[in-house]
Amino acid sequence: AYTLVAIPMPPPANFFADTLIGCSPFTAHFIDVGTHLSYFWNFGDSQISLVQQPSHLYVYTGTYNVTLTVYGYYGCTVSKM
Repeated sequence: AYTLVAIPMPPPANFFADTLIGCSPFTAHFIDVGTHLSYFWNFGDSQISLVQQPSHLYVYTGTYNVTLTVYGYYGCTVSKM
């Protein structure tokens, strides 16, 4: 016999940036509004961060898609772009 255990998903990934537009070089500060075990930020320019509320310097002019992936217990993940 097997025992199955359903593990709850982590709370939704939800974040915002303090500023969305600026002249390059441009620093954006990202604020996660949840509580999770760990964080994986992809800033859309080949740079990443593992802290909850990172700041990131965008050196080049462009449009960047930022993604936050949060991790809960037992490896469950949720992402937001």
